[in-house]
Amino acid sequence: MKAPGLTRHYPTLTEAERLALLLAASARGDEPEEHRLLSTAPKVTYRVPHTFGRLLALHEVMSYHRMKHLELASLYLWTLGMADGADKVSERFFAIARKFGYLLTAHAGGWARFREWLGVDTSSLESSLPGAEIIGQAAGLAATIAAAEAGVLEWARRSDPAVEIRTAETTAADLRAMYDALVALWH
Repeated sequence: MKAPGLTRHYPTLTEAERLALLLAASARGDEPEEHRLLSTAPKVTYRVPHTFGRLLALHEVMSYHRMKHLELASLYLWTLGMADGADKVSERFFAIARKFGYLLTAHAGGWARFREWLGVDTSSLESSLPGAEIIGQAAGLAATIAAAEAGVLEWARRSDPAVEIRTAETTAADLRAMYDALVALWH
C-alpha cells in the first residue's frame, strides 16, 4: 500500500502506535513521514504553571549535562585504569587519562558557570541522581591528575593546528544556548 493510502488512517493511531512509527521514521531519516505523523495527530490542550517551560528546559539540559559528565568520568577512569603499569602503553594511557581529566574538570566548570548564570543551585538534586558517587570519585582524582588546558591544547594541535578544545567557558555557552532554545519553544 502506498503512503497516501496509509495516511488516511493516521488520525486513528493510538499514542503508542504513533510513537513507534515516529521513532521508526526518524531512524530511517524519513522526515516527510515524521511530518505526516505529527500533523495528523490529534491535538490536546494542557494547563501548566508558567514555569513549566523553564523547568522542562532545565531538566533536558541537566540530563544532557549528566550524561556527558558520566561519559567523561568513565573515559577518565577507564584510561586511568589502563595506565596501571610501567610500560610505554601504560604511559600513553596515563597521558590520555590526564587529558580526559582536564575535559571532565572543564565540563564540571562549565556546568557550574551555567548554574551561576541561571541563578539556580541544583547540587542537592544532582547528588541524588544515579552516578553521583562515580562522578565524585573521578572529579577527586582529576583534581590531582588532570592535564592543564595549555597542555591539552598543545597536544591536540600537534595533529590539527586549528583545533579548539572544550573549556568551561565553551561548555557553559553551549549549555546556555541549549537552554535558551528550549525555553523559546514555550514562548
